[in-house]
Amino acid sequence: MEKIFGDFEIIALEKDWEGPGVFLMARKPTNWSPNDQSQIELYSILVGRRIKELIGMDKALLTRRLGIRLCQSKTLHRIVLGAFFWFLGKKYCI
Repeated sequence: MEKIFGDFEIIALEKDWEGPGVFLMARKPTNWSPNDQSQIELYSILVGRRIKELIGMDKALLTRRLGIRLCQSKTLHRIVLGAFFWFLGKKYCI
C-alpha cells in the first residue's frame, strides 16, 4: 500500500483486524504528481493471483468466469436466498 500511495502523505495505515484489507488515511499534497505504478502487482479476482496488467473476462479461468456470471445473476440470488430462508424456516422456525 505504501508503494501505491507513495505520492500521498500517509497519515495512518493499519491492517484490517477483521479480515484481509487495510485502512488508509492520506493527504494529497498541493504539488502532487502521480507515481509510476506500472511495476506494482495487484491481486486479480479473475486470475486468483497478483498480476501487473489488467485482463478481460475472456482470459479468466472458466470456473471464475462462471462464478462471477452466476453471482451477477438476479435470478440466482432469488433462488439461493429463497432456498436459504426456506431451510432456516423449516429447521429453526417450526
